[in-house]
Amino acid sequence: MENMALLKNSQFNRTIAFLFVISCFVPASLHIDFYGLRLEFYRFLLIIFMLSNLGVIFKSVDNKENRLLALFCLLAALSYILNNGLSYIVSGIILFLEVYVVFILARYCFENSYLQYKLIKLVGVIFIFLVPFALKEANDGIRTLQLLGAQISGTETSSYLGDNYFRYGIHRSSTVFSHPILYGVIAAAFIPIFMVSTKGLFRVVTVFSLLVGVVVSVSSVAFMMCAVFLVAYILKRISAYYRNIYRDFIRTGIILFFILSILSNRGPILFFIQTFTLNSNTAFTRYQQWQFAMDDILRNPFFGYGFGEWTRPHWLAPSIDSYWLNLTLENGITALLIIFLFCVVVLKKMMRAYSYNRNAKIYGYIIALISLYIAAFTVDYFDRAQIFFYFISGFSLGLLTSEHKKSLKNVNAKTVE
Repeated sequence: MENMALLKNSQFNRTIAFLFVISCFVPASLHIDFYGLRLEFYRFLLIIFMLSNLGVIFKSVDNKENRLLALFCLLAALSYILNNGLSYIVSGIILFLEVYVVFILARYCFENSYLQYKLIKLVGVIFIFLVPFALKEANDGIRTLQLLGAQISGTETSSYLGDNYFRYGIHRSSTVFSHPILYGVIAAAFIPIFMVSTKGLFRVVTVFSLLVGVVVSVSSVAFMMCAVFLVAYILKRISAYYRNIYRDFIRTGIILFFILSILSNRGPILFFIQTFTLNSNTAFTRYQQWQFAMDDILRNPFFGYGFGEWTRPHWLAPSIDSYWLNLTLENGITALLIIFLFCVVVLKKMMRAYSYNRNAKIYGYIIALISLYIAAFTVDYFDRAQIFFYFISGFSLGLLTSEHKKSLKNVNAKTVE
């Protein structure tokens, strides 16, 4: 506990943590290729943070969610080594940095309300800054920020993603991210967080900026995440008058799923894909990926295939568009179960805290996490998306600590009075 206190109270660690968040919005094209290793500024900062807190990080497995995440990283590294050779231990170290170290940084370096609010404002300002570049890219398709990053670092990048990225009269915008879908998903994930963490004009401007990111990414999953927020908001309002609304909503969803299974010859999943997605062809491709990947998963359930090829028809692209599916293919069913347990533990802690005091801020973070869990079925969290997935998970638990401290102060103040 003393070691964790040193990590939390270190001004150096806090500075690194804020710089790390800023670095996550540096264009993906701005990096250095070092003997085949892609060195980005955020990775450099994570290495500094890890090395300066090495003892603390390895002693941080003092609770269930930390242990589960550390175990996942260990299993993934073992999978890469067994499937691809000892040289791929580097991939295991990178995963450890971008998953476990990010989670620890987010959880313990922002464990008071003041720091959390400063970080939220910082992220909001960055998304506001991205709006004109996003709108320009949506209009002409030119990736201005990516080209700028490539010029600075001397790397290569595409100035235009191609005609396939032109939908509904809009060139899909990626801004600083490597793919438009990442811009849309990350922007969408922050909407409920800003709704509960900010006020007044700043909230209006930042949420608008995030919605711009959702729209110009032209991503079905980003719009679906917004639909999840809307449903959650309606359910919360109804719960004030009808306490069992969440239970009955889930039951109704299960009943509708079975009704569609019986009445529709396409099944409920295909029905949803072909009815509600912006591009039914790419959505159907995602459906086929799940079908064809299952044989490989069942053939190697414990350690997956690492970075090996998966069995598929020649006409199906090699990329996997689902974080859960890709994780299972690479690292096995065991790794998926560990991450599933991690998500359950984090969500259970959040929901238990919310059930005690009905804190609107905690509810916003719960919805952000649930939307990320759902989106992971149709989006592979590569590049910055994986980082933000685990950052928001850690940041959410840090919020619980700060809100608990705040409630204790309020109780003590009332006791003194």
